[in-house]
Amino acid sequence: MQSIHTSEDIKAAIQALEGRQAIEWLLLKDQINNTRDSLQPLNLLKNSLRDVISTPVIKDNLTGTALGLIAGYLSKIVLAGITHGPIKAIMGALLQLRITNVVENNSGTITHSIGNLYRYLTKKKAEKE
Repeated sequence: MQSIHTSEDIKAAIQALEGRQAIEWLLLKDQINNTRDSLQPLNLLKNSLRDVISTPVIKDNLTGTALGLIAGYLSKIVLAGITHGPIKAIMGALLQLRITNVVENNSGTITHSIGNLYRYLTKKKAEKE
């Protein structure tokens, strides 16, 4: 800071400091509002889920699990039908569990194969046009 020799210099320095204080006060109020918003329960939950889901390993695991559950459920419906007896219900549940595990464990290969099939079909469609 420059040295102050006159009352004019003091007034100018005071004005500069008051302007700086006003700007810093506005920045502080802004930061308080942002902090309050980020600490709301819904925002905490959304940010946590976004962080978890954006992790590549977890994203792959969620994809595999979802594919497994869908495949297991569909296979139970197709192969066992709507079960009326306890033996059929148990066999359907075991079949669903087995297919779910197989699909979940091989989800990378399955998604890669589905992607290849999709690219092949879209390529054939483009060639026809």
